[in-house]
Amino acid sequence: MTGLLLTIAAALAVLPIGLILPSAAAVLLHETAHIAAIYAFGGGIERIRFSPFGLTIEEKAGVSSYAADAAAALAGCAVNLISAGAAYLISGGSAFVYVSAIYGLFNLLPVSTLDGGQALAAIIHIFSNDPEKAGRVLKITSGVTVAVLWLAGVYLMLLPECGVSLFFMTIYLFSSIYLKR
Repeated sequence: MTGLLLTIAAALAVLPIGLILPSAAAVLLHETAHIAAIYAFGGGIERIRFSPFGLTIEEKAGVSSYAADAAAALAGCAVNLISAGAAYLISGGSAFVYVSAIYGLFNLLPVSTLDGGQALAAIIHIFSNDPEKAGRVLKITSGVTVAVLWLAGVYLMLLPECGVSLFFMTIYLFSSIYLKR
């Protein structure tokens, strides 16, 4: 419960008031898609945990395949992108369109704590059946992705018309990878 309260407090502190409801809707759709995919592939939910690094859905052990894991990881991003596209066709460029699209695309990054990283690890397992190889590849892609984003964030932070969001997002990603251990 403390993690949920911290997550809500952080969102309220950071988001402009006009983005709170669209962001909540995008997150709710995203996480609901993960849960639906897990159950669609015959899996089950052990528990859902909130933390300052986001929401973690823990599946029941030994129930799903690597293909089901990859599909469940990608389901949230797919629903975000599809709902953003549908909302754009219906209403044009609303806040929900942008928030949902950015949330879906961001979660596709090949970083171990994001959906893209989880899907990448599952796909590597499918083709190589080597958990150590999947771990090594994911560690490298996570580090390279965060480093490139950090450099872009530093560059953008130095430009007068740009903000510090990407820089702080890379600090968040770095923390989520290396402080979770």
